[in-house]
Parts: sequence; C-alpha cells; structure tokens
Amino acid sequence: MNKPIRSADMRPMSFADWETGTLLSVVESWAVERPDAVVYSWMEDGETVSRDITFAGLRTEARAVGATVARFAKPGERVMLLYGDGPDYVIGLLGCLYAGAIPVSGVHPGVLKAFERFIGVVRDCGARAVLGPHDVLAEMQRIDEDAVDELGLKWLASDRLPAVRPGAGEPLPGLFQGNGDLALIQYTSGSTRAPRGVALTHRNILHNLATQAESFGYRLGDVGVSWLPLSHDMGLIGAVLMALQVGGRCVMFSPARFLRKPERWLKAIARFGATISGGPNFAYDLCARRIPPAALEGLDLSAWNLAFNGAEPVRQAVLDRFAAFAAPAGFRAEAFYPCYGLAEATLFVSGGRPGTAGHAVSIDSASLETGRPVRAAPDAAPGSVSTLVGCGAAAGGQRLEIVDTVSGEALGEGRVGEIWLQGPSVAAGYFGRKSENAEVFGGWLASGAGPFLRTGDLGFRLDGEIFVTGRARDLIVLRGRNHYPQDIEATAEDAHGGVRRGASAAFMTEDADKLGFMIACEIAPVDETERLAIARTLAARIAAAHGIGPERVVLLSAGGVLKTPSGKIQRSQTAARIFDGTADMLLDHRPRAPRS
Repeated sequence: MNKPIRSADMRPMSFADWETGTLLSVVESWAVERPDAVVYSWMEDGETVSRDITFAGLRTEARAVGATVARFAKPGERVMLLYGDGPDYVIGLLGCLYAGAIPVSGVHPGVLKAFERFIGVVRDCGARAVLGPHDVLAEMQRIDEDAVDELGLKWLASDRLPAVRPGAGEPLPGLFQGNGDLALIQYTSGSTRAPRGVALTHRNILHNLATQAESFGYRLGDVGVSWLPLSHDMGLIGAVLMALQVGGRCVMFSPARFLRKPERWLKAIARFGATISGGPNFAYDLCARRIPPAALEGLDLSAWNLAFNGAEPVRQAVLDRFAAFAAPAGFRAEAFYPCYGLAEATLFVSGGRPGTAGHAVSIDSASLETGRPVRAAPDAAPGSVSTLVGCGAAAGGQRLEIVDTVSGEALGEGRVGEIWLQGPSVAAGYFGRKSENAEVFGGWLASGAGPFLRTGDLGFRLDGEIFVTGRARDLIVLRGRNHYPQDIEATAEDAHGGVRRGASAAFMTEDADKLGFMIACEIAPVDETERLAIARTLAARIAAAHGIGPERVVLLSAGGVLKTPSGKIQRSQTAARIFDGTADMLLDHRPRAPRS
C-alpha cells in the first residue's frame, strides 16, 4: 500500500501511494512504523503543551470514535464535524472514516454566525449526525432548539464514549474504503459566494499531500507549528494532515491565541525548532506591526526553513517588512515560500523552489489594467508600478492554463485570464450540485481539451511562473480598465494611520445607471471630525494612485468588514450589509469631486 521514497537528505521516508492508498492506510502504516513518535501536540494556552498524541494513540482513539459512529451512521452517510481547534478535530475526522461515514468540515463553533453556517451546511449536505465534544454540541443545540429539532440529527459526543477494551474491536467499515471513495466534504470559506461543499476523495487528498511534501521538501520527522483553523483547508490539510502524511509532528494552538498575542507563533517555532510553518499574508503583517522587538530577544528562528504564504494575495512589502523585523532572531528571507491554492483543488496548486524567497516583478500598472502586463521601465515613477509576487509553477504533474473565458483560448505569457486546472488534486465537484459542477468543474478549451476546474481566479504567466492578480468576481471594471480591489485597499490602508490593517473592502456600487466603486474601511476609535478627515484623505489618495475616485467612503468599527476564518476579505458579503442598511456605519462619505 505504501511506496517508499527518499527525502532531501536521503533518509528513508514512506509516503502513502496516492494512486491506491487511503487516509486510513496512512494512519495504520505510521502506527506500526513509528508508534511512539508524537504526531500532534496541543497548546491550550498557546504557550505550553497540554496534550501529546502519538501515531499509535491516534489510531487507537480514532478507532474508538469510529466504533461509536458506526452504530449511528451508515457507510456513506454524512457526519458534521463540530469542533473547536485541536487534535480532537482530526481524531473525529478519522473516526468518521473508520466508520465508513463521510466527515463534513467547514464550521467553526467559535466564529461569528456559526449557528447560521452550521444550519446551512447540514441542510446542504444532508448530514445525518453531528460529532464533537459534549459542551460544544450542547451550546449549539441551545441557540435555537426548534431549528435544531427540525434537522433530525443524531448528536454524538466524542468525549463521552465508552472505554475501549484492550484487544477489542471488530473490523470497521472504513477499512474497506477505496482510493476513489469520498474522504471529506470540505466547505469553502465563502469569500466570494455562499459556501459550497467540495467533495474530496482519498485520491485527491493523498495526491495533494504528496505534492506538497515534494514541493516543500519535507523530511521524515519534520516539525511544523500551526495556529490555522482546522475548519479551513489550509489548517486541516496543509498542517494537520500534512504532518500525518510525512510522519512528522504538528504543534497546534488556536487562532484566537495567535490573534491576541502574535509572538506566540514565533516563540513556538523557536521552542520546538520548527522547520515548516506559515499562514496568510496578514499573519506576517500582524507580527511585524504588533510584536515588540524586545519579544524576539533570545529567540532562534534559524531552523525555520520554509515559511509558506498563501490563501490571499502575497505582498512583497509585507515579506520585506517581516524579514527585516525577524532577521535579528535568525529568520532568513530565503525561507519565504509564496504559493497558490484553493479548496476546489484540495489545497495546494503551485509554488516555487524552497530557499529562493519567491520571485517579485515590477509591472507597469497601466498595462496590468488592460490585461497585458509588461515589466515596468527601470526609471518608472513609483506610482506607476505594481509589484507582484510569483507563485511558481503548477506542481504534482497537473496542467494549469491561463484562459480567455470568452474565446476559450489558452493564453500565452503576459496575458491576464482565468486560471484553469486539471489533475488528480481537482475535487470530484461540489456535493449535490450537478448544474454548478458543470459550470465550475467542466471547463473546455477551444482546442477540445478538458475538463478543467475554472478557479475564478485571475492571473498570468511570466517566465513560466504564475502571478495571481485577484478574483474575477471581485474585479472592479471601469472605463474599460481592470482595477484589483486589493490594490485599492492597500492604498487606503497606507493613506492614514487611523485605518486598520487588513480590514478594508473595495467593490462596485449598486447603482447600475452610474458605474462606480466604493471603499469600506475599519478605523480606530476617533471623533466625528477626524472621521471626516480620514474619509477625505482616503478618497484623495485613491484617486491620485489609481486614476479613479470612490463614489462612497464608508468607515466602520472593528469587525465591520467581514472575513472568512482564514482572514480573507468577504467583499460581496460586506457590500450586501452596507447596501441593505444592516452595517453599523460610523460615516458614509460621498466625495463631491469627480471620480478621476
């Protein structure tokens, strides 16, 4: 079942054969080969280890959960995972697989509107049971007992299971699963539309894990540190299941602990000698801006060989800022690993070569707006240049094309189009959405090649490398030119110190007769006079930098700009709240000056 390969330093390593194995074959294999090695460590307070789980212990606990789930859920039925962050999440997931059931991931009980998302996901996937710790299940049921009763679910508390008798245990249904069977329904973060359940097979997941292992240069026993939410693909697959795949160790703590005190991330990396860790762009920015330099004293980050950066546009300014900030602790800029991925492709799609720090290029901004980017002249004015960070090439033998969605033609280098992907990591589709699957997972080139996953992301190739420019649904198109919202948002956040970092959203206005755009920003607490000054400054700076001015500048308090659990800006959802009047606006400023 397992195919032996060798790591970069030629130490033996055994990865599951993605063409024939399953996630359970990985668990069973490591439980025999490395039974006493710790695979997961949990830090409840974000600073000290409160629980260790070995490979053998993981197998035992997951089998115990599986034996219980098998009594209440038939093979193939969906079971909703309702956990906070921590190793119990992956034990519950594997327990469902041992039972032959299909785990459903994507709801974090501690986030805003978790109950509404829970109800929607359960109805969408037709879950028959819910699995999680007793206190979380009880709290969720208390929110709206009538709505919960209508679902007709079986509520299974994984922390109140009968003790497992030594040597007991009948063959579990999941042990007979095949490589092509469903292993997980992973709900998308919902950054541009309502969440969808991405149906992933064992083959999808194992191929993606093997691709990451090869691309990142994982070695047997590598240690990773993660605060990423397990209800999101980057945390669940990129950190937790990745450690399981490579026979490594993942030290975990919750996103809330990281956000309250970002230095916990760097201290954990130093303490455990972590070689691999990462997160979205905002995480590096948060560290560089909020951690006092004194907190780095005594830290050694020199073992951190790969600092992956994905899930949102990678900004060179943030990489430079973090590298300069963390250099005194031994961090090397060459450790940065910009990458691109999405849930519909399991997770990872493309990345560069480890140890090269990524590849940034200076692009003439006007050419980027026309969809035909060219390098900026060496003496170009700073305001006319866009710096973009490359995300390498498609990995794992997959085919990536930049496509003109009107003609269906695959575009050559230096042309912006939609990113299409074909390969073993591409999901089986959205669960239960046949018509939508035909549109999203059924892209065909004019040449007749296909089907491809239409990612909805825009990008271009330059020197063989992929540069992601943004989401097609978020694009601001005015006067025949394309403006990327993240660029406008960055200008706004740099325009005034009172604007909160990583908490702005730019989008088109809803007035069909007068095309324009607006910017919504969270600000620090200030009086009304200062709010107006901030709004006027933003409008002027955006107009000067981008040649277009906003129709409206909306200022919000903290939390007003909606985000996914991984920190991506939910522009359409934020816009909807402003347009329907439910947003708590501190100021709605409408500049009188022309838009450009």
